Amino acid sequence: MFPHTVSAGLVTAAFFVMGISAYHLLRKQHLEVFKNSFRIAAIIGSIGVVLVALNGHSQTQHLVDNQPMKLASAEALWETEDPASMSILTIGDLSLRNEVFSIRIPNLLSLLSFNQISGEVRGINDLQVEYEQIYGPGDYVPPVAIIYWSFRLMVGLGVLLLLLGLYGLFLVMGDTIETHATSLKIFIIALLFPYLANSAGWIMTEIGRVPWVVFGLMKIPEGISPTVPGSLVITSLVLYSLLYAGLMVADVYLLMKFAKAGPSTSTGESSHPSPEKEIPIVSS
Repeated sequence: MFPHTVSAGLVTAAFFVMGISAYHLLRKQHLEVFKNSFRIAAIIGSIGVVLVALNGHSQTQHLVDNQPMKLASAEALWETEDPASMSILTIGDLSLRNEVFSIRIPNLLSLLSFNQISGEVRGINDLQVEYEQIYGPGDYVPPVAIIYWSFRLMVGLGVLLLLLGLYGLFLVMGDTIETHATSLKIFIIALLFPYLANSAGWIMTEIGRVPWVVFGLMKIPEGISPTVPGSLVITSLVLYSLLYAGLMVADVYLLMKFAKAGPSTSTGESSHPSPEKEIPIVSS
């Protein structure tokens, strides 16, 4: 999880810098400064997306043995398959296990899970029966629809960010970035994509372990304290929400303020060139 999170942080920072650089390039401000910052961010962002993908791949293989229900839910894989196909799009009421239409790539899920084109990936129905035998009666299936679509949002945005990063490199290598107004506008919008991808990934991670607090050891009802009243839980939740909402507002305000201001010198003065002062000539 740690390298995956750090890599995602690099991607977030890189595309933020690319977005701010594109904002100033679009307005023809400090061209050399922001062409350089855009170039560096495009390199870091592209490398970061690749690292996120590689770490995500290793996490997928980790899920095969440690949280197979999360993996099966992320693919809406109701029945065990060998080789297992990967879902590109599934339409239907996933919560009711009613699949109307799906597009799947044969063997791809087995390839991602085992680095070979064959390999058994257990389905949701078989895992439900297995968990009932191990842990007792109960519903061990997490909210499949939320996990399925959050996973696709995360991966889809990841692919899009990789393409944008490579496209950004293409533009700066040709030294034409400041002339592509439409592309610059796209990079400004893309500033938000890593935040959405990161949020989708965390949603999948946390909701995917339902009904467990700690997989295989503690269920959610067992993690509820009998000594903490519901009113206190609600109060603390509201206070924390208000606190973080206030911090978010302050953060966004400061980011926008300094992003629009542009670069400055170490003395805090504007980086706009000032006219040279005339030096008086004193004659003897």
